[in-house]
Amino acid sequence: MNEPRTKAEWVGRRVRAREELRRGTLVVPKGAVLSVTGYRAGLRLLGDACACCGVRPVLRGVPEGLVELIHEAQHV
Repeated sequence: MNEPRTKAEWVGRRVRAREELRRGTLVVPKGAVLSVTGYRAGLRLLGDACACCGVRPVLRGVPEGLVELIHEAQHV
């Protein structure tokens, strides 16, 4: 899979957090896998649901440099 060249090409891709991501009281740990659901003034990321409570973290305005693209074959 190629690197995205436009903002629209980020949408639908899976990414891994290069470092801990913080937004208010929400903390997503380094290495967490998230889905890109939009791009406006940064990435809009949606995390997988928590196994015990079902909460799905949503982060907006995340710079591309804080995440790395992953290929589905790398996601376990």
